[in-house]
Amino acid sequence: MKFKLTNYDTSDYKLLEYKLNNLSKLGYNCNSADMFTIFKYDNKRFYYKTDIFVPDKKSKLSNREQRDNWLMNYIDHGYEFIGKSKKIYIFKAEKNIKVKETDNSLLLKYFKTNKTLTNILLVFTALFLSFILIPNVFVNNSPNEFITNGSILLHYAPLVFCLSLIVRFINNYMQTEKIKNTLTKQTRPKINNTQEYSFILSNWLFIICILILISGFCLDTIERKTVPINDNILSLNDLGYTSDRSETYTKSSSLLINEFYSYFENNDDEALKINYYRFDSNKKANKNLDNYLKTNNYKKKKQIANGYLLSNDSNYDSIIFVKNEQLIIVQTTLNLLKDDIYQKILNFNY
Repeated sequence: MKFKLTNYDTSDYKLLEYKLNNLSKLGYNCNSADMFTIFKYDNKRFYYKTDIFVPDKKSKLSNREQRDNWLMNYIDHGYEFIGKSKKIYIFKAEKNIKVKETDNSLLLKYFKTNKTLTNILLVFTALFLSFILIPNVFVNNSPNEFITNGSILLHYAPLVFCLSLIVRFINNYMQTEKIKNTLTKQTRPKINNTQEYSFILSNWLFIICILILISGFCLDTIERKTVPINDNILSLNDLGYTSDRSETYTKSSSLLINEFYSYFENNDDEALKINYYRFDSNKKANKNLDNYLKTNNYKKKKQIANGYLLSNDSNYDSIIFVKNEQLIIVQTTLNLLKDDIYQKILNFNY
């Protein structure tokens, strides 16, 4: 049994026919076809035809009547209609029977009026998304993007996603132009190795992108663990404020960050959130400090030992610093300059 993606673009409709016949030569056949198709091994040889129905606007018959007559032409010649993938109709017969396919002039009109504009819009969309998403992959290097191996995969997924879209839509555009040139010469579309390889590449890129996204979400969920609190986690009590300490905090690790801890605590008036990122060296920790500041625009920064006090209003309520190969980010609702609270944060035994 084989499970195949048969969601082919109409510009590849003859490639689909070629693939179906090749599978049948190996003894694999299907009784129905759709976006995804199951092929069972029966050691029989069938012959498949793919075609695109294009209604003739000059005809007095309705589109439905034209389509029914068009389908009956195949059935009368011994073909069985087994399904449709997008606009591609798929037929199957026990013998290789010649049958009149959709008229060249109608196909040419379809590819000129429908597909050309669609392909141009899709290529433009792929390039526009790439322009938006790809720079963000390289600009947004905040340490929060890399706290699990899953989050690393999700961070870089847009690269594969955009590449798969560009390859797929440009390939569709090029194949459409080739079909138009072929039909203009009054010949039927044929496949070539370049078309097959381009299709395989675009499909694999798309499949890899899906696998990266699924793996990324799964790993990100699995790798975030809730563990019991310990004395090395800063709390509001350590800063002189009464609070019921939370019993747990979040912990994870990745290929780029040795350990990550996140803890949140609040009372009726104050709140505290602290993130710890442990690296192999202070150099890496300082590099990630710079990356964090580049991706988070604070209105005010006040330099302190090994870091900065940060503010988006009148009070410095956040602090970022490096200590013992750790990047530590503390966000609060407190004025950290009041009573030198920030010194308590710096001197805490992490």
